[in-house]
Amino acid sequence: MTLKKQIFFLFLALVSLTALGQNDTVAILRGRVIAGPDSGKTSDLPPQLSASPLQQGFEVKASSAGLKSEEPSDSLKAEESSVFPRVSLLTCSPGVEVWQQYGHTAIRYEDSKSDIDVVFNYGLFDFGAPHFIWRFCLGQTDYVVGAEPYDAFLREYTQRGSSVTQQTLALTAVETTRFRDLIALNCQPQNRTYRYNFLYKNCSTMARDILYRSLVDRSAIVSRTDSVTFRTILHRHNGNYPWASFGIDLLLGVEADRPVAHDRQEFAPAELERSFALAQVGGQPLVAEVSTIPPEAPLPASGHFPLTPVQTMILVLLLTAIIGTLELLTQTRQWWYDILLYGLQGMCGMVIAFMFLFTTHPTVDSNVLVVLFNPLAFVLLPCILQFARRGRCAWAVWTEVGLVVLLVVVWGIVRQNIPVAAWLFVASLLLRTVHHLAIRSSCTKREGRRGAFAASKPLRLSALLLILFALIPLRSLSAGTPRLVVGIIVDQLRSDYVEKFSYLYGDDGLKRLWSEGRVYSNGCYDFVSPDRSSATATVLTGTDPCYHGIVGNRYLERKTLKVKSSVDDDAVRGIHTSDKTSPTSILVTTLADELKIATGGRASVYAVAPERDMAVLAGGHAADAAVWLDNENAMWASSTSYGGVPAWVEVFNRRTNSPFDFKALKWTPYYPLSAYRDISDDAAKDFCHTFSTQSVRRYKTSAVVNDEVTQLAKTCIISSPMGRDGIPDLLCVGYYAGVYDRQAESYAPLELRDTYCRLDRSIADLVQAVEQYVGLDNALFFLTSTGYNDVHQPAVGAYNLPTGEVRMERCTALLNMYLGAIFGTGESYVEASYRNQLFLNHTLIESKQLKMRDVQERCSEFLGQMSGVSRVYASTELMEGDSNPAVRNAFNKERSGDLLLEIAPGWALTDERWSEKLWSSRAQIPVPIVFYGGFVVPARHGESVSVNTIAPTVASMLKVNTPNACAARPLF
Repeated sequence: MTLKKQIFFLFLALVSLTALGQNDTVAILRGRVIAGPDSGKTSDLPPQLSASPLQQGFEVKASSAGLKSEEPSDSLKAEESSVFPRVSLLTCSPGVEVWQQYGHTAIRYEDSKSDIDVVFNYGLFDFGAPHFIWRFCLGQTDYVVGAEPYDAFLREYTQRGSSVTQQTLALTAVETTRFRDLIALNCQPQNRTYRYNFLYKNCSTMARDILYRSLVDRSAIVSRTDSVTFRTILHRHNGNYPWASFGIDLLLGVEADRPVAHDRQEFAPAELERSFALAQVGGQPLVAEVSTIPPEAPLPASGHFPLTPVQTMILVLLLTAIIGTLELLTQTRQWWYDILLYGLQGMCGMVIAFMFLFTTHPTVDSNVLVVLFNPLAFVLLPCILQFARRGRCAWAVWTEVGLVVLLVVVWGIVRQNIPVAAWLFVASLLLRTVHHLAIRSSCTKREGRRGAFAASKPLRLSALLLILFALIPLRSLSAGTPRLVVGIIVDQLRSDYVEKFSYLYGDDGLKRLWSEGRVYSNGCYDFVSPDRSSATATVLTGTDPCYHGIVGNRYLERKTLKVKSSVDDDAVRGIHTSDKTSPTSILVTTLADELKIATGGRASVYAVAPERDMAVLAGGHAADAAVWLDNENAMWASSTSYGGVPAWVEVFNRRTNSPFDFKALKWTPYYPLSAYRDISDDAAKDFCHTFSTQSVRRYKTSAVVNDEVTQLAKTCIISSPMGRDGIPDLLCVGYYAGVYDRQAESYAPLELRDTYCRLDRSIADLVQAVEQYVGLDNALFFLTSTGYNDVHQPAVGAYNLPTGEVRMERCTALLNMYLGAIFGTGESYVEASYRNQLFLNHTLIESKQLKMRDVQERCSEFLGQMSGVSRVYASTELMEGDSNPAVRNAFNKERSGDLLLEIAPGWALTDERWSEKLWSSRAQIPVPIVFYGGFVVPARHGESVSVNTIAPTVASMLKVNTPNACAARPLF
């Protein structure tokens, strides 16, 4: 690589100097290097496109700025046909290099009849052009559009570690033909060049413009209406690159902090993808189908400077204070530090002033930092050094103070977003200048050149000025409110298994949360026998089933004596499902409800999970939507309780030929078998599971369902305004980490390990999406588990383990006979049973004028004599609080039975009426509780912590009320 190229790529790596990096790779074609922020490979335009007959209907007007031509006449429109080519918008996820952090946009054109499958790329430029680097710095770079085969394009991006999302557009045959002719004309030599502008004219905006021009009725386009600033969008993409983000913030001016409409936001590929996902034409979605091609390998780890800009500038500020103190103690001048500090100010000033005065890059000419950071620092430096040597008060020192004060005044007027690190550096300059003003030298014959240092009267005033100035960065450093909270609840996740299978993880998933988050490895539930529903409700309400009323996945309704799901509601209808579902069974408020109340309903709340109870209970009463995977039709479903299904769910449901198409989906090990080290060779058997719409229940217990949940959650983040304004939002995501098909671990040991491996990848993908679109500094994650495992029959025969069976029908019949003999025959004293609960006939007991306590005592005495029954709990005992607290917390008087049987460990409980068989176990499942994000200080805790503390902790950080039944205190 030549010296010029090395300089150029160093220039790209220091994107903070230009704010221009958008993508991408280096392509060497026919001896020519074409590279840069939007680059991609090119090839000749297919002759079928370049020779389009409809081009005869255009009056070509060549222009170096891009396509300038008339629209095709109506007489030349192609006839509609049932089969016509497809046009798709391709969005590539960011790469690992700093100039790849914004991703890339391209357009795919497919015509199977003509054997055409090409990608059009507007991000190409010639590195060998005369004075390229100089023109690049001035913002006078010309880009071109080119074409390349789709296979080559896809291979290039997936091999580097990026995913490629394809949004197939719902264009008519006429519109597809219009696009073909427009792009063919644009690719002609006289039309293919345009003047690149990072914010206003790049690979994304050019692709958008030509696609919109292809529409017959452009006035019918309805898209999103939110407005954010350019700087906010840039921060979404710079989360992994703090120094690049710092440099860009230094260069961009106040114009970057003004809200811009959605069309101006589409300079970023991810924002354009989001706009297309929400766009409608004539009341119909513009995007007909969405699919994502995952990368061939995870992104490689990229090296970063170990300190962030804020940390570095804090060290500079401390060093400035130490140097000043050293001068006081030793009575010597450390003039070398003045050269270092003010020289750094001058070098930054040269770059900022150059961008301010000479370049055409957008927003840089309104940068208020030019007041202090300019070449004048190099002029002031000799005078300051002279003052340092002779101890005289130089005009340069007062000039430096005046510039700092002027910067604060101008900033107070225009309110440009200046990074905290910059304020800390300005504080260092002010501290050094105040030190010069506050110290005077009085030379005496005895002390010679060393001088005697004494504090002058202005010292107190200068110190007060410095303290007041320091309030600016300290205010910015103060804790704010997360813009987005992402709650991750993993069904049957175990802390010990997270550690056991950690060798299968990457560095950006579970390991990242465990190393950079606040981790409580010994979380627990305060009630017995948690399951998916009761645990999910507990996490979001901060209380136990005795208050929130969700006693299990299913419960026996006393009025009808029928078993119902925890979220059944006959008063509503399902959408894409026959299940009638609502959150009315939750008897208290949830974290989501309190967030909605605190924001006046403006907060966005969504819940996504494979199972409907998990989604609905996490979303609470006031969620915008809760979606789950229906067991019958394999579609993502919801309920009329939420008013409808969001548009991004409808688009996702049309996932034919996507990685989650049931007809083609296969689950195979993520790694070669040799990578699973902790499993014996006999157990490490390769597997390949396939699914269909008849096996949705099995699919929801596989590792690949987590991949689909992640993609849907990412679609929600991209397609909704979550985290993009000052109002905090909540996204709840449910995953599965149990054994495949809910079997014993010995049934599928390799599948279990692969589930944890893929779960790690899913979490990494979700965190990366939040970083990209919201920013880690604006987000808060919490992760926990449902705190149970499916218990299966122990290996009784092999190890002679004690076991037995308790049959509920037999217990009910014997108990009825016993009570009849004591209190008189008649109707059944026990109306029904469900699992380990017995429901007494209250009407019969009242008619016989019996006391419920007396009847329950008789029942407890009788049932306690049965084999396999360890203890019997009566409802009156539980309500009075004279019982086991864990059992009492699991009991709800409206939905629990009158008698609860505790089954001996290792025994089976069989409920013949409802065809259920449960194996008893009192083993505690270690539950992880993890908080992660820009508002969390990393720490590890091994003490036992209740899951009830999650809701108040998050509520405290959101500055909203805790759920109304939550009595737990925040963890921090």
